[in-house]
Amino acid sequence: STWGPLSFSARMAASSFTAMAGSAAMASWSLDDIASVADLPSNEDGWGPSVTPSQFTDIQFAPFGKSDRLGRVSDIGNVLAGSRFNKPRRWQQTEQINSAFFVDQDDQDGDFETIESRPVKSKFRGGARFRSKWNESNVSWRARQRMYRGKQRLQQRVGGKQRQQPRRKKLAQNNKGGKANTNTFGWRGGRQSQRDPSVAVSPEWEVVEDLHISALGKMMYSEPELPVGKTIHSCGTLREFSARMVGVSPRAEQPLLQSEATFYHVTTSEDPVIQQLAMSGKATVFFSDSVLTALMCVPRSFDSFDIVVNKVGDVLFFDKRDGAMLDLLTVDETATDPPTNEFGRNHINAPGPLAREAAHVNQMFSQHVLARDRKPIVFGENPFVSDPSETPASVAYHYRLFELAGDVRMVVRCEIEAYGPPKKSSSPSLLTVKALNEYDPHNMDWRSKIESQRGAVIATELKNNNCKIARWTAQSLVAGTEQIVLGFVTRLTPAQNQRHAIVGVQLDSPEELAARINLVQQNLWGIVERVIDLMDAQPDGKYLLFRDPADPVVHVYALPPNAFEDGDDGGNDDDGGAPAEKHTMESVLESL
Repeated sequence: STWGPLSFSARMAASSFTAMAGSAAMASWSLDDIASVADLPSNEDGWGPSVTPSQFTDIQFAPFGKSDRLGRVSDIGNVLAGSRFNKPRRWQQTEQINSAFFVDQDDQDGDFETIESRPVKSKFRGGARFRSKWNESNVSWRARQRMYRGKQRLQQRVGGKQRQQPRRKKLAQNNKGGKANTNTFGWRGGRQSQRDPSVAVSPEWEVVEDLHISALGKMMYSEPELPVGKTIHSCGTLREFSARMVGVSPRAEQPLLQSEATFYHVTTSEDPVIQQLAMSGKATVFFSDSVLTALMCVPRSFDSFDIVVNKVGDVLFFDKRDGAMLDLLTVDETATDPPTNEFGRNHINAPGPLAREAAHVNQMFSQHVLARDRKPIVFGENPFVSDPSETPASVAYHYRLFELAGDVRMVVRCEIEAYGPPKKSSSPSLLTVKALNEYDPHNMDWRSKIESQRGAVIATELKNNNCKIARWTAQSLVAGTEQIVLGFVTRLTPAQNQRHAIVGVQLDSPEELAARINLVQQNLWGIVERVIDLMDAQPDGKYLLFRDPADPVVHVYALPPNAFEDGDDGGNDDDGGAPAEKHTMESVLESL
């Protein structure tokens, strides 16, 4: 207690002297003697040294307490203090010890400015090989199996690209000047397709109006109730649909039989029945079902077609040209990758030969599914037979009358291919018979998937042939048939288009099929109403409705009176459609 004025150093020195001299000698020493011997300055005002020795002038002072834990003497490597790589252990103190010796790295980084921001490339080049070897030697058995399957898929993709190289070279050679083909609406399926116009437009033709397809797709019938057809005349012969065709499958496929029957493609104004109806004043607008449904489904179309309109007074005849596209059937018209002329226009998979093949298959299928041993229904003599030696195909023609808004009376010639057992009444049910044909089994092999994945096959056809199936559905609705018979016909060999086989048959009601493809009848009749009103407002003459293949527009042209009468109309002559005794078009127009 008497050492109060002495510093801690003096007390330590006194303890040292006490240990050396013993307790007896310590009694003879005074505090002044100890201070003089240790040469220690005394602090009269408090504890600790009163002055800093010269050898410790530039050394930083760190306070120290008896309760503090000792840290490092010099922590020059603590640049990662506070990061996840230098977290304190659970037995260590969380607060920094001797914080006066720590360097604030954030303060130093704040004064640093980056001059170049490009990433520095690593000099190590063996990382991929090293990781591959490590993965193959250290992963589990299941992981090695997944890696092996992934390598197999990669090799298959590479092999497929190598197999396509010759085909791409051939396409590059066929592509003149290295220019890509232009498509109607841009890229489709990684390549572009060129769609040909159905007729060569003459610069002398006057444009009356342009009907945009987007606007036609929004047209609705002006009245809440749709027109209801009434059959006013029937002719032709109708046979029964064979029930055994429903059981056709790839395991029990049937070769498509070739029929020698004659099919007639007579335009509206050359139909003798329509000519009689026009002269008697039964109606003022006349259609055939192929022309009417092409007009109804124009918002779904991509390929070009044309309709000739003859106007005489208040009477309108909607005709087709001989050998026009309306006599054929499109194939994969709405597909992502439609057929093109990349291998030539005469190639079996070009759009033209495919359309002729589809029309031929459809005709042969309509005769194949009939029961020849059952008695046919004869509605009347076929009006289109010109030679008694001809055998007309089993087709019935119903002329149906529709009353549209604005006191417009319209007659449509509808074709019916077969009849079935009675459904809703005692009379036989009428059937529309159509066939879908497959030409490329690599897209969707019907033989392997028509039974196990019939829904996928039908969904693919509804997507790729949406416009064609919509036209068939509209034909059934206009004709008043109760069911649609859809046949699935494929080639026996993909390289030949003459021999085919039936691998499936399906029956659907037209209402259900229309709902499946979102075919709205109000829109169908709204388009017809819009076109009839437009043509009624024009003066007498000849007009052309031309679906442009390059733009989504239907052009309405005013034609000269002798247009398409010189035989140079861009189509093939149809020698099987002229009846023996009928009024000429000129006589009908004169009588009207």
